[in-house]
Amino acid sequence: MNEVVRFLTAFTQALTQMMRLDARDPARRRAIDTAYGFLLLLHETRARVRFTFAGPHVRFGDAPVRELHEWEWAPRLTDAGVHWLEADRGARPAEFEALLTAIVMRMTFLAGDVSTEPTRVGAALRFGVLEADPDAALAPASAAVTYPLREEVAAVQWAFDAASIGTPLPVAELEIVVRSLGVALHADETRQIPVLSVGELVPGQVAHALNTAGLTMALAEWMALPVREARALGLAALLHDIGMALIPAELLATPGGLDDEARARVRRHPHDGARYLAAVDRDLDLAVTVAYEHHRQVDGGGYPDAPPVGRPHRASQIVQVCSVYDAMRSSRPHRPALDAPAALTAIETGAGTVYDGTVAGAFVAMWRTADLRIVAADAALELPLMAALSATR
Repeated sequence: MNEVVRFLTAFTQALTQMMRLDARDPARRRAIDTAYGFLLLLHETRARVRFTFAGPHVRFGDAPVRELHEWEWAPRLTDAGVHWLEADRGARPAEFEALLTAIVMRMTFLAGDVSTEPTRVGAALRFGVLEADPDAALAPASAAVTYPLREEVAAVQWAFDAASIGTPLPVAELEIVVRSLGVALHADETRQIPVLSVGELVPGQVAHALNTAGLTMALAEWMALPVREARALGLAALLHDIGMALIPAELLATPGGLDDEARARVRRHPHDGARYLAAVDRDLDLAVTVAYEHHRQVDGGGYPDAPPVGRPHRASQIVQVCSVYDAMRSSRPHRPALDAPAALTAIETGAGTVYDGTVAGAFVAMWRTADLRIVAADAALELPLMAALSATR
């Protein structure tokens, strides 16, 4: 679905530039060409594409575009009488620009009802209105807004299973997971962070890896890091606890806390995880570093116990704060979860000693000032969206 989101985003950016800029402005030309390029990508695998817009809802063919739930452009297009848009393979650039022009004219000058007859541009492009109420036609069956993470959970579980027996990682699939989390982060005007709860269908290690990756990418963006760096951090965050796959689950599930043997095994997981990542893929240098250092403290404490060489890598510092926050917000056999204010206070308290002060400060500021949403999981891995600002401040 990512290519669909990219096309719709470029499509509406082109409409915006055509409304704002003179026809000779190069930025307008670039926006149109970019949108046309994404249409060509869609047509590589589909002879015809169809989009339907109604109120806050968007569909691609028969499937809802969940990443664009409550997208601001859907009601704007609906109000302009653009309830649906179809494009057949073979549309020429001039025809695509003419389509955009027709939609801009409709959005700018429409007054009153429009004809139910489709507006056609050449043989390949057309748009029109739905005879039925578009809001009713596309409204979901229930009030819950969902964001599915089934494939992402399966990919991360695959990675932990591979580590447990020493086989290669599904790196390509994990990179797709990172891109998916990036799309979720920009699903509408606010930013969304998918957060899974541990349950029968979501093992603790998998939920923690995905939650840490989502938080890490949100923090990287808050800190204005480049997109490429944010994605690299997301992949490193997915893999930061991969060494835990080598520890028997029953050893970690003991009520009342870990005994000495279990604690010693846990303290080895950064070393074991880094060694595994270095052995299975030579291109995971950043992930190796983060796996080894994510329990090192900026004051020299933490573990592994080998003497540190300088401060932990900035990537390790970023992932560490996000990992600790998710761990504190999750229940464990030996302790209940902290609420969000208590977890943020604990991070503030450790700033400058346990955590890098700048990174910890950015994380706390992000939660207390940013317009964030949380995607929380149910047992079926359909993730109902809920506003979480009041719960996190």
